[in-house]
Amino acid sequence: MILSDCLLTTLAGVFLALIITFIVYYKWSFTYWKNLDVPYVKPTIPLGNIVAPLKERVQFAVVLKHIYDELKRKKARHGGIYIFSSPVYMIIDLEYVKNVLRKDFKYFMDRGMYYNEKDDPISAHLFTLDGEKWKNVRVKLTPTFTSGKIKMMFQTLLDCEKNLHETIENLLTHNQPLDMKILLGCFLDVIGSCVFSRTWFEGLQYVKMGKFSLFLMYNLPETGENVKSKSCG
Repeated sequence: MILSDCLLTTLAGVFLALIITFIVYYKWSFTYWKNLDVPYVKPTIPLGNIVAPLKERVQFAVVLKHIYDELKRKKARHGGIYIFSSPVYMIIDLEYVKNVLRKDFKYFMDRGMYYNEKDDPISAHLFTLDGEKWKNVRVKLTPTFTSGKIKMMFQTLLDCEKNLHETIENLLTHNQPLDMKILLGCFLDVIGSCVFSRTWFEGLQYVKMGKFSLFLMYNLPETGENVKSKSCG
């Protein structure tokens, strides 16, 4: 009985120590932006600034928009938030955005976002990759988006937008429902139009092919890999 009481006391002490350590760690983590004298939104333990998604059905992007609006109301040009205990930098001012993307990009390589090159290759792009992988992709893409080449693509962008507008109007005229996911997926045909000189209507076929490939990759990984290898080869 005495041994049992000692064990319970020890477990209670360990549990209490873990809770105190947990709280102290979060309190220390939440001083990051304050120590740098950067405006920040007050976080809460343990979720930081992302409390809303658990309280109600709100998309993460909407939560970030609310935080952005709060910082903007404070007339902050930039600010800091916390996702759990991790500090995240949020830019408000457009000039800061330009500096990060054009001049100081080498200091802002890590986005901290999900990507899985093996099982979900589409997720591994310039906005999610980290470190050296991000550098390599940026070096490859930079020559593609010079001012001269963007000017050459502009008319193609306008043509694709016109087709998108006409397609939406046609659906509305015939009182048909709009599947925005498919429509905007087709509008992404602007990439194929710029790179491969394909048209809007041919883009519909690529959307269907892409859906089929993703279905194979997620549901039949081995078959999906074979299809991907053959299509790339």
